[in-house]
Parts: sequence; C-alpha cells; structure tokens
Amino acid sequence: MKRILLAALAALTLAPTLAMADDLRHGVVMQIKPIDNRGDDESEQHQTGRKIGRGLGALAGALSLGAANNTATNLAVRSAPEVGDSLGGKVAGQGPSAHYMVTVKLTDGRTLSLVQPGPQVNGLEQGSHVFVSGSGDTAVIKAE
Repeated sequence: MKRILLAALAALTLAPTLAMADDLRHGVVMQIKPIDNRGDDESEQHQTGRKIGRGLGALAGALSLGAANNTATNLAVRSAPEVGDSLGGKVAGQGPSAHYMVTVKLTDGRTLSLVQPGPQVNGLEQGSHVFVSGSGDTAVIKAE
C-alpha cells in the first residue's frame, strides 16, 4: 500500500515538470503583418524625431524671447517645444512598426496568431521554422 501511495505522490509531483517540458510547440510562419503604431506605441525613429523637434522648438522659443516682450511672444515661447515635437515626429515619419501579427501553423495542425514586438520578429519571414513557448499574451516566437 505504501508503494502505491509513493508512486502516486511521485506522479503528481512530476506531472507539472513534464507538462512544462512539453510547452514548446514547433511550427512554420505563415504570415507576418505590421500593426499600426498607436498612442505610446511609437518606433524609435519617430521618438528620436520628436525629441530633436522638441529641442529645436525650445531653442527657437528661447531665441524669440529676446525679440519682444509681449503676450504673443510669451505664448510662442511656451508653445514652441510642443510645436517642435509635433513637427519633428512628422518629419521623422512613423518608422518601422513596433508590433507585428504573426500567424504560425503548428506541427499538430493548429494555427496560432500572436502579436510580437518588432525586435522579436527580426530575421523571421514566411516559411521560417519557429517554436512557440508560453501562452496567451506571454507567448513568444523564436526561430529554430
């Protein structure tokens, strides 16, 4: 009776470990689509353009401060960094997409569609062999 109890206890203890080892799913990338950047989800190129524009706007505002001291000038000085930020972002452009929708056909026949950050999909293309680890929002795709 003790042996059966010990065997059952060992099986229950090892079950989660065995399930975690089987967590890797293999497949092939079927499609990679960029997702529009929205809100704070900006490319590095766009963020750099905004920073440079903000700095130039602040400089232009500071230089105009000495030109005249009236309400219009004070308003221009205060709004110059925001205007520069907006213009800098537009001049720099959106840059590469920050996130991508990746569709993977698994070896067991199932299909997964996952959102992955831009750096995670570098080097992947349609037909790339990958493995998927994790699940839901924490799932990660990596090249084999």
